[in-house]
Amino acid sequence: MSRPVDADPVSGPDTRRFVDEPSAVRDGVPSWTSVEREPRGIDAETLDALADELATRPMRAVLADAFPDGGRDERNALFVDPAGAWRIPVSSHLRGRCLDVNTGVGTRALLLAEVVDSVDAAGTSPEALRFLAARDDYACHDRVTPIHADLRTLPEPTEPYDVVVADLRGRHRPDSLGDAVDALAEPLAADGSLLLLIDGPTRSAGVTTAAGLGTPLDDSPSPVDATRQLLSGVIDPIDRDRFPSVDRYAMVPDAVDPSFVLRVGDTAATDRLIAAGEGGSLGDRLATRTASLAGRLGVLDRLWPGFLLACSRDGTPGGSEATGRARQNPDQDRHPVSEGLLTRGGGRSTVLVDDGAGGLDSVVKVPHRRAHAEFAFDEFRTTQALSGDDPGSTGVSGTIPSGTLSMTWFGPTYAERPAPGTPLSSFVSADPDRFRSVLELGIDWLIRLQRPRATSVAPRSPDAVRDELSLPEIGLGPPPVESPIRLFRAPCHGDFHPKNVFVDPAGGADGPVTAVIDWELGGLDDDPIADPAFFCLQTARLAFGGLEAGLEAAFTSPGPHADAVSDSISRYCAAMGIDRSTFLLYLPSVWIRRLRRCLERGATASYSGRGVRRAADVRLLWDRHDEIVATLGEPDAGGASSSQS
Repeated sequence: MSRPVDADPVSGPDTRRFVDEPSAVRDGVPSWTSVEREPRGIDAETLDALADELATRPMRAVLADAFPDGGRDERNALFVDPAGAWRIPVSSHLRGRCLDVNTGVGTRALLLAEVVDSVDAAGTSPEALRFLAARDDYACHDRVTPIHADLRTLPEPTEPYDVVVADLRGRHRPDSLGDAVDALAEPLAADGSLLLLIDGPTRSAGVTTAAGLGTPLDDSPSPVDATRQLLSGVIDPIDRDRFPSVDRYAMVPDAVDPSFVLRVGDTAATDRLIAAGEGGSLGDRLATRTASLAGRLGVLDRLWPGFLLACSRDGTPGGSEATGRARQNPDQDRHPVSEGLLTRGGGRSTVLVDDGAGGLDSVVKVPHRRAHAEFAFDEFRTTQALSGDDPGSTGVSGTIPSGTLSMTWFGPTYAERPAPGTPLSSFVSADPDRFRSVLELGIDWLIRLQRPRATSVAPRSPDAVRDELSLPEIGLGPPPVESPIRLFRAPCHGDFHPKNVFVDPAGGADGPVTAVIDWELGGLDDDPIADPAFFCLQTARLAFGGLEAGLEAAFTSPGPHADAVSDSISRYCAAMGIDRSTFLLYLPSVWIRRLRRCLERGATASYSGRGVRRAADVRLLWDRHDEIVATLGEPDAGGASSSQS
């Protein structure tokens, strides 16, 4: 547990930015309150131990020792930067000095610090604040100051804040939202902005938890409280005399970990969200159909499960003096789009911008954090080169988007026209003929991409192969490699699966391919097997409901699906002049390649629960490598093979 120390006006962090001195300093964190709450999602002792180690060692090494079995849940509790994607539509409010209330372990504060000048991060868990003070995973960490304070004891700053961000969700939900807004407005500049993250009535009432949607509530409300929460949905909580301008954004499935963000009242974005949900799980379909009904009844705008409220005093985001306010990276002075449906991804979010006539105008991709910037550059470089070059007249270049890159407050932002056609994933099924058709279509496109642009096949030593397939930082190494292999270099998409391949809906699984999107993991001179191997794995995953089920059905059990995979491998290897054994050895290379890039760039996936999951996928494939080789068999004299021979 953290160790309280009596306040010393000349020791600890600089508190001259506040009118009153703190009552205590706890492990270097100034405190203005006696309130102490347990951190959410991870125990206080673990946070204290991590903070101790971070004093002398880097984050990745500390986590590896603290969680030898991976610690995926703990890592997810600590590092979920995609949940901060809500900053994108309200970026015009973010500048200058910022206060972040109920900061938790500080990921939101660090993300804010990338686009403002400084952040005071207030919370009530001394252990979480101590961990935040020790974090080194963001270059801007020195612009964040943890402070121990709750809503009632926020210290008065010597200069008002330009923006106040408050998490009022779940256990942070105040008894009176109006009183909370009054308290948060006190330290705010006259032209400042107040950004509130709050639960909507359907989450507060326990409806989303009962339906298995979003982040569960810590405590289920009583029937009386549930009814009261639902009725509160028709009440606007903001005093319009204090904040005449309030922009409201809906957050789905909740405001804790939103997958979608859209402006309330944006009919086109709402329709697009409902359409996206219809293609998801049973819970997603139930939620979207309920949303559709609520929309027709005219009550949806008040009943979303989560809200972001952007409040300003004169109708101008950031106030009338906002354009003259200093902010980080003044050369990056463009806002990403504020309209459209924001869909959250792993390393970036995508905004689908409506054309005003019911269609899509553009697709805008914004990195979640500065460490992910290089992925946007990769996408731009790769697509620019491939879309303008078509050796052999294969027609592949016409299916690769050619977008634009601009610098915004979140880093390089990539925009492109919407892809024509329908995702190939819509046509994936366990039907053997359909399964085979999908594989053939994807593998044929890859052959046409790689063969005219590939280097010559050349020998590669066992040591070189082991180096390429190893990540000692996270304990990954391949099965024994005893002999040299023969391989080449070629363009690589890096995330080539049926969701990123679009086809003519009339042809479906038979094609033709109309577009291949999302090249942020792409490269021009790279590992060629990552794409065809991943495409086979992901097609099986989609067809059978998971990676392990897909492996069992199409990689380790004889039958028509294994025959289809085996024949696709044979077709690719024959076209590219490599051995089947090489293909199977490199089967998990897409995840190794992805993790290596994240490690090199300090991306969140290099130390978060997402990275642990990817590493587990690699280990699963190598653990079953002998089964896969035995099932898929060796090619016959004609270059094909049969798992039933």
